[in-house]
Amino acid sequence: MILTVLEIVAPVFLVIIIGYTSVCLKVIDGTVGTGITKFAQQIALPCLLFINISEIDLSHSSPIGMLLSFYIGATICMLLGTSAAYFIFKLSAIDSVVLGFCALFSNALLLGLPITDRAFADNNLFGNYSIIAIHAPFCYLLGITMMELAAIEKNSFNKIIKKIFKNIISNALFIGIAVGLIFNFTGLKLPIYLKEPVILLSSAAIPAALFGLGIVLFQYEFADNFKEIAVIAIISLIFHPLIVYLLATRTFEVSTDNLNSAVITAAMAPGVNAYLFSVLYQRESSLITSTVLFSTFLAIFTSSAWLIFMGATGDKI
Repeated sequence: MILTVLEIVAPVFLVIIIGYTSVCLKVIDGTVGTGITKFAQQIALPCLLFINISEIDLSHSSPIGMLLSFYIGATICMLLGTSAAYFIFKLSAIDSVVLGFCALFSNALLLGLPITDRAFADNNLFGNYSIIAIHAPFCYLLGITMMELAAIEKNSFNKIIKKIFKNIISNALFIGIAVGLIFNFTGLKLPIYLKEPVILLSSAAIPAALFGLGIVLFQYEFADNFKEIAVIAIISLIFHPLIVYLLATRTFEVSTDNLNSAVITAAMAPGVNAYLFSVLYQRESSLITSTVLFSTFLAIFTSSAWLIFMGATGDKI
């Protein structure tokens, strides 16, 4: 069982490590990471989301219970992270919210999707795509709301909401999801000469994104605040999936496939969006990047433990 789990998890994280090491050893220039990341985020990943969402069976069991379990858990984790930063580590209210946002935002797309895919096969990905579809809007709106409640400049709330809403609807990933849903609902099909290039691009999405993530992580400077980093990592990697599991099995009716998707996605490390949120408010960026870096490597072990707990079979290996 342990060997099976290592076969599931290791390839995903090894691609990140290869990207990280390639810059460390100066095999490639670190600036290449920007181009790779843009290709993945602006072209390949939208193609992946479009092609899968356009063809996914939406008659699958309702994801409502799963989504409630996942996002109630995420909200609780943000409150835990914010409270720990404010009451235990004595950070300001604004800095505490930034740290809480890091505990909120799991890397659902780059880590959660490929690991769930390898562990439970294609028929389990409906839940993943349901989570991904509303992940950024939910997390950013919750983070901004809490930030504005903590900030002095109350008048900036509407302006920032409009800015984030504009950024979300113009985001390539959001467009890929939206167009995929339109094709799914209407039954539209791409002609074969267009579908094949989209499939080719989508096949490069996860490897390119993971490799680029490794390059980006190398550029982060590790902060000295290890206690804060460790607490947020524990909340994100252990408390979030635990809360999701308890809610999905004790409170809501959630199918086995959707339960697997929700728990494994919740068990992923914080995404790069946590860093982008800190940059938006120009607060604790070094601490957040260190937390993302530490959590990503720690997730190699914690995600393996969760896969064992959930009985992963590695059907696609």
